[in-house]
Amino acid sequence: MPVSDARKASMKKYNLCITLESKQQYAMTRIFVRLQSGKQKVIQKNTLTKFPWTAEEKTFLKQFIKKQDTRQRIINNNPAKRSTMDDIDSESDEEPEPVIDYKKELHCDKVREYMGTRSNYKPNRLGASPKIADATLTMDVSNVNVLCRVYKTEDFRKIFDDTPEEFNRKMTEYIIPKGYVGAGRTYSSATRKKKMAVLFTLMNEYKPAVSYLKNKTTHDFDTYFKKLGEFSGELKFKEQSETNKRIETRKTTQTEILDNVKALFWLEETLKQKSLSSKSGNLHYLIILLYTYGMFNKTIKPENIAFISRLSLDEIKLVSNPKQVFEGDGKYYNTKTGQMYFKGRDSSKTGYTYNYVVPEYVKDQINKSIEKYPRKFLLDTYTSSTIGRNFKDLMNKYTTTTLVKLNTEYRHLMETVFRLLNVDEITLSKAIGHEPRTGKAIYKLNVIDENDDAKRQLIVDYFKSLIK
Repeated sequence: MPVSDARKASMKKYNLCITLESKQQYAMTRIFVRLQSGKQKVIQKNTLTKFPWTAEEKTFLKQFIKKQDTRQRIINNNPAKRSTMDDIDSESDEEPEPVIDYKKELHCDKVREYMGTRSNYKPNRLGASPKIADATLTMDVSNVNVLCRVYKTEDFRKIFDDTPEEFNRKMTEYIIPKGYVGAGRTYSSATRKKKMAVLFTLMNEYKPAVSYLKNKTTHDFDTYFKKLGEFSGELKFKEQSETNKRIETRKTTQTEILDNVKALFWLEETLKQKSLSSKSGNLHYLIILLYTYGMFNKTIKPENIAFISRLSLDEIKLVSNPKQVFEGDGKYYNTKTGQMYFKGRDSSKTGYTYNYVVPEYVKDQINKSIEKYPRKFLLDTYTSSTIGRNFKDLMNKYTTTTLVKLNTEYRHLMETVFRLLNVDEITLSKAIGHEPRTGKAIYKLNVIDENDDAKRQLIVDYFKSLIK
């Protein structure tokens, strides 16, 4: 039975109003109902730390945690003895735990080595890269250096020996020494969260760390993991609060916003003039093209906003079959139809889906690019970090914008522009890849004259002039 428009509107309104806490409670209830009904037999261990269960609920859930099969299979090539050997059940004979040299395996040098070269990475997000970027590995090593410096040790066990509360206190109070970036200050909430991520990585992937925490410390592993998670959540909240404070402090006007928008589209026109002179110049042009005209679905109108880039333009595979149907996770651009399709997860825990057709003007420019410089991916070998760096360099080199130099600032600007233009809440939230309350609370700039209709009309008129 098809869903009526009224029902769809009701569902949208419900999703906007429901709180994160309510969603969490529904998920917890669903797990309980499935376990009690027998529809679900086991749960993963991290289910205990993922939700705020009570002690009684935890006790009930622990019986459903999936256990590893520790039975040993005994192989005997002697046919005469095989029948008797097959009857042996060695389930009770568990393999002895390998002896771990904790002093060696948890020396800071060893932890640096692991964080800088780890290969047993398992993507925990839909659409995540199958391997870790070199830049991320380098940053992880740097974060290990900071942790060891804060604790004044080369023995990582001393860090694990501390309670989460003590770890959080030391990281919060630490004053960055001379010779390092930010000397004399404390680390921001965002930076401390990145340092804490090292501990989560080790607890999820590095066996010596897991074994040490479970067997050689006074911590209960689940409680330790959960408490660190709580501190990580608090840091995320503080990070957002700090962002809000910066936005509130930095006031702007509709005139300044329009000037910055004009600068972006002027840059597209400027780079276009030499876009076919070199491959690098062409790729630079395509980045700005997608950040401007490439935002829209079919026609360049505010109400057709479809994609406000979150550095998701890497690894967009080019396809040329006009009948191609895209499903599941992936990033594709159809050169015949102009369809842009992204589905997966990035920084957004809820995931994202972009499925729209770029304006004919954008399609033509992309086709010229591919004809001149054949390749498999829209932006060739560019990674998300390369795209972010090039965007910043182009903005600094060619423009004098006051609000936009970085990708995040671009997203702030576009969220604000389309709110000023009264774009539908659902449409805008899909384009920026966040739920409406997040966009409104975090991305919208503080516009002191947002109720000035005459200035708003100037923005409206400018977007009308962009139609190609």
